[in-house]
Amino acid sequence: MAFFSLPQRMLPASSERLGFWARMALSPRFHRLVERTPGLRRFSRAEGRALFSILSGFVQAQTLFAVVELRILHRLKEGGATTEALATLTQVPLAR
Repeated sequence: MAFFSLPQRMLPASSERLGFWARMALSPRFHRLVERTPGLRRFSRAEGRALFSILSGFVQAQTLFAVVELRILHRLKEGGATTEALATLTQVPLAR
């Protein structure tokens, strides 16, 4: 399993601009090779876990920011509310 790979359309037009290691990091083939190599698999998985940790921290920070900006906790302190009621009060679409 590759921990990170870009779709082909997101790669730079000219791969000559990329250094060797940058091309390797973006290569799904290289990721498959690393996953199959016992000595390297540990590093790949550790890097995947680190990347997941960074991304989940970002998501948690964005969630906390939204809770603070929309004053969700203040609204809940006044009394319980349904998701629909909070969506109406904060003018955020229910699907979000």
